[in-house]
Amino acid sequence: MSACSSRMSRSTTALTAALSLLLPTGPCFVIGLTPFALTGVEILSAQTAYAQSAEDWNESGDAKFREGDNQGAIADYTKAIKSNPRFGLAYYNRGFAKEYSGDSKGAILDYTKAIELNPDDANAYANRGDLKYDMDDNAGAIADYDKSLAINPLNRRAYAYRGMAKSDLKNYQGALADFDQAIELDPDYGFAYFMRAYVKSDLNDYKGALADFDKAIEVEPLNDLNYSSRGLLKEMNGDLIGACSDWKKAVELGHDDAVKWVRNQC
Repeated sequence: MSACSSRMSRSTTALTAALSLLLPTGPCFVIGLTPFALTGVEILSAQTAYAQSAEDWNESGDAKFREGDNQGAIADYTKAIKSNPRFGLAYYNRGFAKEYSGDSKGAILDYTKAIELNPDDANAYANRGDLKYDMDDNAGAIADYDKSLAINPLNRRAYAYRGMAKSDLKNYQGALADFDQAIELDPDYGFAYFMRAYVKSDLNDYKGALADFDKAIEVEPLNDLNYSSRGLLKEMNGDLIGACSDWKKAVELGHDDAVKWVRNQC
């Protein structure tokens, strides 16, 4: 490292001020570049620009992501990271944009780096858990949800998605406990009622499953999946009239498969 480059290392404001008194006033030469002299003020200005540029690129990425320009957002977050390789939020944001762009593996790498830089980032753990769940890594997903909930035990969604992963591993009681907790946190969380109904159905608790589908419809009356699923449950238990009623409602709300069920069975 040249004497010039050593002077350009990052330092505190006080140290920079002290260095400005010690720096020679003559020119400092760098091979291949125009000779120049640095002052302490110039070093401090360079540090400020360094910090601001990372923030600016991150904010630019946020704006592009909000506009639906995921690739543009990813490019800007990458520039933020190049400006400041320890900018954990930029890794998280780039991971989020990659996730929405369908790059699950790339998103996992960015969430992992965000966690490395900020081990208390509950959202990074939860989002990485979502991706692992989508990739059928239920055990890995549960481990990430565990970490997320240890940091933020009020995340209803993390409980619900951990419940799904447990259900896939046939840990039905653990799944029910997670859905119960999600509902305790938010009594109007329709998705948790919906998923709990499926687990109860797997456990042959018809009345409990029906009650949960009823509640899911109560809080989300425009969700076609609630009606189509309740219709399937009714059909399985011999209530074809009730099933047809639900499927017809699902058709009204745009459920494609329910069209076939109504045509063939109602």
